[in-house]
Amino acid sequence: MLLTSFLGRRTIRCLRAVVSVAASVVLLAAILLLLASFSASANITPTPPQLHTRNSSDRINFQCRADFKGPTYKTKEYTGLSEDKILQKMGDRVFASETKWIAFKDQNEFSNNNQNGLQRRSVHMDARDVQVQHGEGVKKDAGGAIVPPPKNDNAPQPPKWIPFGVEHPEEKAMEWHGFGSQDEKEDNSENSWQKNFPGSEASDFNRDVAFTPQIAGPQPSKLKNHSAVVLEPFKNDPSFSNHPRITYFNGHRGCNENLRGVLARLKINFNVLDPRKLTDYGMLEKDARTLIDSGWVKALCQVSDVIIIADTVPDARAILLSLLEKDESKRCRSNIIIEMTNRFDWMVGDSVPYYNMLRKLTNLAPKNLFWTANNPFEAAFFENRVGIVPNVTLLRSMGAWDVDSQVKIQKTLVSRFLEATGLNWQELRWRKQIDEKSKESLCTIEDIETKERSKVGDLFDFFCMPIVPLSKRYGGPVGLLKFKGFVHVPYQASVMKFYENVAMGVPQIIPTPRLLRALGKTNNHHLFMTWLDKLEEASLFLYNPVWHKRVYNSNHSPKDRTDWDNIDAPYYATWTELADFYRKEFEPFVYQFDSFEELAELIQRPAHIFDWKNVRVEGPKYYAKVRRQSLNTWKSLFREMGYIK
Repeated sequence: MLLTSFLGRRTIRCLRAVVSVAASVVLLAAILLLLASFSASANITPTPPQLHTRNSSDRINFQCRADFKGPTYKTKEYTGLSEDKILQKMGDRVFASETKWIAFKDQNEFSNNNQNGLQRRSVHMDARDVQVQHGEGVKKDAGGAIVPPPKNDNAPQPPKWIPFGVEHPEEKAMEWHGFGSQDEKEDNSENSWQKNFPGSEASDFNRDVAFTPQIAGPQPSKLKNHSAVVLEPFKNDPSFSNHPRITYFNGHRGCNENLRGVLARLKINFNVLDPRKLTDYGMLEKDARTLIDSGWVKALCQVSDVIIIADTVPDARAILLSLLEKDESKRCRSNIIIEMTNRFDWMVGDSVPYYNMLRKLTNLAPKNLFWTANNPFEAAFFENRVGIVPNVTLLRSMGAWDVDSQVKIQKTLVSRFLEATGLNWQELRWRKQIDEKSKESLCTIEDIETKERSKVGDLFDFFCMPIVPLSKRYGGPVGLLKFKGFVHVPYQASVMKFYENVAMGVPQIIPTPRLLRALGKTNNHHLFMTWLDKLEEASLFLYNPVWHKRVYNSNHSPKDRTDWDNIDAPYYATWTELADFYRKEFEPFVYQFDSFEELAELIQRPAHIFDWKNVRVEGPKYYAKVRRQSLNTWKSLFREMGYIK
């Protein structure tokens, strides 16, 4: 009262206003300073922690398991050997002529008549425009059109060859994504999830479309049962639309989850058609012809507005072949989207007619046929093998492993706040499962156990590395988040879990291109040998066609092994441009080791400084952008078909 009477009410109000303004200014300055410091720290390029200073020979110094009976780095015959010599000796332990690292030769070859002669084309891939010349020795008519070689039914057939993955199914078995328990007796069928989702059979779906086949006689060799079109709804949501009617022609559980990630955001249900219930891998032309003439393709297309083909393109050979039918009533009228994720000619035995079909489709370019790929290798490999390539859209995986859970959580204010602050809120959900031992450990997924073939896991055992081996039923990326990092040795050009792990912030550790190639060459990585040849040939085909012509025959085998081994100089490691593990865009979210000594250093690096790239935070932030781009591309496809505005 005395102060008020002395200064006056108006003066007091002025002082309060000044103090309030000053406080606001100070608070604003503090906020701006904090943001500036945060921005400055965010712009600082992260640097790896320094290596331990101990002697190089001491870095690999692990305690071998007492029950381990195989050779180790402490075995006398290996003492003092360089790593290159060790890889050579380890790779020679298991030797069979078909597994030793030699040029992979399969039946995917052009005929000796040079049927692959084509006009000059442009290969468009990631803003590069690489001109490649084809067509030497091609006969043309007066108008300049290519004259196909005369058909010779008596021509000698190529030698019988069992594709890699038939006799040795482990290559395909590595595709398992493990969204389940550790029980080895678990039902691994494509739609076993239905047991946990009551009511998913959804009566409003055409689940079993029966018809009477018009073909008599014995069933072709690879077809199993084609008396009905069996469609199974994938995690049907009653609140979603059933239009357009989408059929996913796919046998890969990871791909199913990926499409669920797309269509859940568009609020559209879809059916799955499991090709393994229809045919074995690598559908033959005669089998495809049977499915067309019997009416199976027509029945499928009548109940499908959109057919999306994923995982292995040859599974849908009948659908593609129908597009070339002279009888228009046999052509599939559905919109067809091809997702190339696993080599477009996987296990096709009769490759000459298969490639001819793809050439015709590329030249004809049906308006209802759309080509996409989730990695850059597919288009390059297609061009290399077929000689011509359609317009392929690069459509990245959504990195979705548990879509229903993610969508539900994204609707909460808390998750949105955590996401805005840059925290990996998915990891926070599972932090209760993390124990101190796992937090300080690296993990890997068990390689395939075979008596005839060596495996990378043998090298981990040889160096007695304490890397935790996980079953292939590892529970998806959340099963990996509790570990310091995940050691992955690529066994093909692209795998779904790579994108899932980046999207979830799992630090991934992979060998450098040099070391990966060395593992293949020394017979220590049998699963990658076939892909290494295909990657390197496709790369040479794109970036150095002169060397490609010099080194490779028309049947895709090297002319001279020595020549082939000495082509590093003109194209060294350009094949990494075709493998997402090594592409620059994913480099910030992957760690590499160039020797097992470097891997040992990563094993011993404490968890609190291990993830110096901050993959756990930056990976989900980056992949959120990839996910938006992919979703927009999907929307564009459906918009072009007229199903969304």
